Amino acid sequence: MPKLHDLSFLLNQIKNEVYIEDKYYDYADTLMSYGVSVRYPNELFLEERHVKEALQFSDEILRWVQRILSGDE
Repeated sequence: MPKLHDLSFLLNQIKNEVYIEDKYYDYADTLMSYGVSVRYPNELFLEERHVKEALQFSDEILRWVQRILSGDE
């Protein structure tokens, strides 16, 4: 597996093994834009709502992955 930070690519790598709700692809696309922006902090402008959304999305993805790894999914 290539070493990438592309979350949508990583989801596509496991889609034949686990069911992935469309919302996780949406979350991944949103979070990816922040990952690139962090490398160029002078160009990063976030409002509080963006931060809250990113934290919510990342938390949901983390809980989903934990359920998969524990066999509950």
